[in-house]
Amino acid sequence: MTARPHPRRVIVDDTDPQIQYSASDHWILNADAGQWPFAGGNPDKSGQSGQPFRSTTHLAVSASSSLSFRFRGSSPQIFGTNINTLIGCFISGTGIPPIKWRPTRSNHMLQCDGTGFADEDGEYTVTLNASAVHPGPNALFWFDYITYIPSPSAPLETATLLVDSLDQAVVYTSGWQPAMNQGISTETDSSQFTFNFIGTSVTCVGFLPPQPLIFRAYNRHWTPP
Repeated sequence: MTARPHPRRVIVDDTDPQIQYSASDHWILNADAGQWPFAGGNPDKSGQSGQPFRSTTHLAVSASSSLSFRFRGSSPQIFGTNINTLIGCFISGTGIPPIKWRPTRSNHMLQCDGTGFADEDGEYTVTLNASAVHPGPNALFWFDYITYIPSPSAPLETATLLVDSLDQAVVYTSGWQPAMNQGISTETDSSQFTFNFIGTSVTCVGFLPPQPLIFRAYNRHWTPP
């Protein structure tokens, strides 16, 4: 039996115009202590697990904060930073249980997982409600990004694709080992991996324990084959 290719996800930043926010006064883009005294600093500067994707987040500041995103594909996921804020997640009106974590300022934390609820390819709307009733230093929610598996027929010319460590196109030299659901790690000098791609740029994401995530971007001019 031929192994099923590991799916690549589209990643949609919180600033993408396709994401619909409930109201301008329900969310604050890149909130810091000056804009929202309880924020305690933008997670881009103070959060754990490295910077948010593209260094942007939306902070929920209302009991009616919500957002929605319509896409064609399957298995949507929502990521952010959550400290004791009640959230509700829905896929085309069907509720899915949010992921519960220990209260922390860690970034890149999975908040809602649509795997198992929207596995078939189709058109869906994923919605998140954040009940920031009393936002304060012990109750905060920052939204960072959405990922999903795109439909095979979806155009991807302008999309940002997430290629993780299990992707079959990533080729490793010797010395790499699985790292407990945190990717692939190595303690061997001169260990390398290669990834050939057609596009405009690639950003490599990793970390040196116990340091936060390290982002490295490499630009290449795209030449159609």
